[in-house]
Amino acid sequence: MLLYNGDVDVINEQKFRTRSMQLDELLRGDYRMMAAELRRVFPKTKGLQERYVPLVQRYAHELSGALYARPLTRRFGSAMLPAPIFQKLRKLYVESTINHAMLHAHRELLVQQTVIMVPFREPDGYFYIRSYSPWEFEIEYGDLLRAGELQSAKSVSIKIPVQNEAGAVVYGRMYLDHERAYYEVRGGVVPLIGDSVEHGLGMIPAVSIRSEDAMPGRFEAPLNDAVLNAAIALMISESDTELLVHTQAWGQRVLQGAQLGQMVEELQIGPEKVLALYSMDPAAPSPELKIVQGQPPISSIVAWGESRLRLLCSMFDLQPDAFLKNNTSTTASARAADARDRVDSAQRYIPIFERAERELLRLIAKIMNKTDPVQIPEDIDVSLRFSRFLPYADPLHEAQAVQLQMQTGTMSPVDYVMSRDGLSREGARSRIRQNIAEIRELGLVDGMGAADGEA
Repeated sequence: MLLYNGDVDVINEQKFRTRSMQLDELLRGDYRMMAAELRRVFPKTKGLQERYVPLVQRYAHELSGALYARPLTRRFGSAMLPAPIFQKLRKLYVESTINHAMLHAHRELLVQQTVIMVPFREPDGYFYIRSYSPWEFEIEYGDLLRAGELQSAKSVSIKIPVQNEAGAVVYGRMYLDHERAYYEVRGGVVPLIGDSVEHGLGMIPAVSIRSEDAMPGRFEAPLNDAVLNAAIALMISESDTELLVHTQAWGQRVLQGAQLGQMVEELQIGPEKVLALYSMDPAAPSPELKIVQGQPPISSIVAWGESRLRLLCSMFDLQPDAFLKNNTSTTASARAADARDRVDSAQRYIPIFERAERELLRLIAKIMNKTDPVQIPEDIDVSLRFSRFLPYADPLHEAQAVQLQMQTGTMSPVDYVMSRDGLSREGARSRIRQNIAEIRELGLVDGMGAADGEA
């Protein structure tokens, strides 16, 4: 009910959540929504087959490979943090598979652009981190000037599965507000934190992550509709093209030069039957039986689909060859530039995840402090150091670069062998001496000085 007279911005909530669910399905490789899409686009077409293209899945995997898909280092608090707290947090993050949860959140964020993460405390003391997309949660707004902030909301209601019967999943509700946290089960509710639905944290026990700002007065940012529309269009085009080729490639028998009074006779020649055509008019041309096929513009259709895919990839810092797999070689410089573009694109997500991990750590600390003897400072911070990007290089250029570094003294051959083979310093020295001695013995290289072997 509208209480004020003024401009109104209306959004179709049902359509928004349906498209959010479609993105989640395609992200996980679930294509059941395509049957309804094909019926909507081709309501009267018969024989249309569903053909799937994993564009959303591949898009998310390609762009999420630079952060949590690689090893990373976390530093909790400062250097003055007591050892028991550091060891507790380090074990907690390993056993709770936080990296896997954050990787999944990153992939969802690429397509949903808004994610809510909720930590569940397991009986063994560790945490299970679950992320939820916009189709799974509803926000009861509080201060609309701060509608984009989760903690300014009155409550959050999240859909959770409570029953699975004969392939049908029944959803219940998980309720979170500043005082209570629980979820529904058959026959009642279960506290989310501790033994009571009253959690006593003074906050909504969840963390929101957003890659784009929401529109005024809303919590959820717009979805990545560009990727969803492109994926649906590609799959519809694949199904339509296959039906077109199948229909037009089916030969149609055509009788050319047929006349009135045409005589037709079947002749048995061995195991085959031959159709004989007779013309009753001596002056008329002889009739001819042909099998005619259509000529669908397959090359044009394929080129059009590829051009749309290239345009989409150019908008998202992706190399189209990663999707098209052309039969052309890609140089090491091109691969390095492509990988560097992806890393640069992922850099803007680092501040987003640093903030999210800080809020998640402080929420976990509040939950653990209610029951655990080792108390964690509730204002604790965490810093992330992601793996450094190493550009690709072909073996020749890499060998030349290593040789130049050794000649200029910026790299020791002993350090190089230690890093490459995982040896100790003495082991690397011994291997270098042994290699040089064998090369001299075989007479393969002349002019090796003693200094080379005494690295």
